[in-house]
Amino acid sequence: MVKINASLSLYFIVSLLYLFSIIIDNENLSLITKPIIIPSIVFFYFLETKKNVNYWFVMSLFLFFIGDMLYLINDKEFFELGLFVFLMPYLIVLAFIFEDFKLLDKKRLITQLNLSFLIVFFALLYIAISLLNVLSEGFNEDFLYFVFFGIELFFMGIFTALLYLAQGKSRNFFLMFAVISFIISDIFFVINKAIYGLLVLNVVCVFSQTISYFFYVKYMLERTLLDKSKAT
Repeated sequence: MVKINASLSLYFIVSLLYLFSIIIDNENLSLITKPIIIPSIVFFYFLETKKNVNYWFVMSLFLFFIGDMLYLINDKEFFELGLFVFLMPYLIVLAFIFEDFKLLDKKRLITQLNLSFLIVFFALLYIAISLLNVLSEGFNEDFLYFVFFGIELFFMGIFTALLYLAQGKSRNFFLMFAVISFIISDIFFVINKAIYGLLVLNVVCVFSQTISYFFYVKYMLERTLLDKSKAT
């Protein structure tokens, strides 16, 4: 159950207003609302976690914020720098996922593997290869960045699927939706920038990116609760 407090309410309000600014193409509204999104969800995290703050997690949100601000200021001028910045928090997310994965009962995990995992595996592999094939033709200078993004998101998706299949706990549920949102956001960002440039693609990208922060914070809060229960 999600407790709605002032900071979380602010996050949802400014997220909706930012999405609206994209739809109506209002740059002033975007400049006002987007810089508030991550700070509001970070403040919600601090209120909920109290003294059990994970500073690597906070660092990842700070890097997401820097990347967002670079693209808000000038997405063309800071395109490559923004790609580099966004690579960093994904490494931190992967580190959290690998830590969770190391704690799994591997024998139990093997018994839980089924057709669903194979579908996820081949779907992610197909998406990654297809996008890289398209990008190799139009983004020669930035192609290496996209390769790293593809690798990060592929492993993020695979290990998250394994975690959820082995332990369908609330933290893995939130992690799954955070990773799905990351993947959708990046796919539509790439398609929008590289191929079509349609409003609907940008709206899907913005919505997925914005909601991913909420699921990511909820995952970390649930993860912190689990660590506290083990310590007591």
